[in-house]
Amino acid sequence: MKKNLARILSAAVLSAGLFFTPAKKTDAGEFYLFGNLVYGPKTDVTRTAQVDSVPEYIRDVPAHSDDLWKVNPSDVAPISDSSFNFSTASNELLNLNLDIGAGYRDDIFDFKIGPRLGYSFGRSITPSDAWVFDIPVKERNYTNHPGTEDRSVGAALTYYGCNFESFPLSIGASTRASLAFDISEGNEIFFIKPFIEYSAMYSPSHFVIENGWDRYGGLETKDTFNLTNGSINHSIEGGIGFSAPGFSVEIFSAIDIPQVLTTSLGNETGFRYDSTANISVGIRTGFSIDSLIFN
Repeated sequence: MKKNLARILSAAVLSAGLFFTPAKKTDAGEFYLFGNLVYGPKTDVTRTAQVDSVPEYIRDVPAHSDDLWKVNPSDVAPISDSSFNFSTASNELLNLNLDIGAGYRDDIFDFKIGPRLGYSFGRSITPSDAWVFDIPVKERNYTNHPGTEDRSVGAALTYYGCNFESFPLSIGASTRASLAFDISEGNEIFFIKPFIEYSAMYSPSHFVIENGWDRYGGLETKDTFNLTNGSINHSIEGGIGFSAPGFSVEIFSAIDIPQVLTTSLGNETGFRYDSTANISVGIRTGFSIDSLIFN
């Protein structure tokens, strides 16, 4: 039975992907350096964001220089509406994490800690069917129907709106504690490893307010102002790993809590972002190497 279980786990791991681990049983009481390259999907929820009061200096956009010849100066004024809300969604298809660090392990316990470099496809603002563009905007016509949001032929409008500038890289640190239950049979080495992990990852992806003009059916940006300076995602994970010489796979559940770092403008505008904890489950695979320091 024990040997059959080992073979079943081996087949499951091979079909899921690669996760290289030392092809030997763990020695008692040793310190080591490690490197992991882990990949797998990670889901997230749709989150809401809100801006309460955009300052007038952002809403007060002058007429475009190419329109001055046909514009009555009295028809140009700040956009009156100063608030809006919208939602964002994750478009991550794959999470890739590179971990390096140090650890300690004995015949059953394993603890490791170190920095982490992450790569993902980030988040984006979710377009609404009611929007003309892919981002939420407020507009004001200053040519053929001044003071309205009319976008008919010949119209030129000023606008401001919120956008999200996404960067795929993130950096942070993680720490993990796990147990290793040896189910090896003869030369066939297999471990079942329940684990718990905490990570904090900083992403430079941030929200901005931009303003400019809506002319000829497209937006032309004048200025951009940062609402946030990025975010820190706190994640607590628990799960179980199945490892064999050269291969392993992990099934996990994660609780993710985003912490958005607002700028002074973000505070001034009353920018708010949904930081509700998200619970997700997934499966991941990868590569791992380590080197003994001393025992």
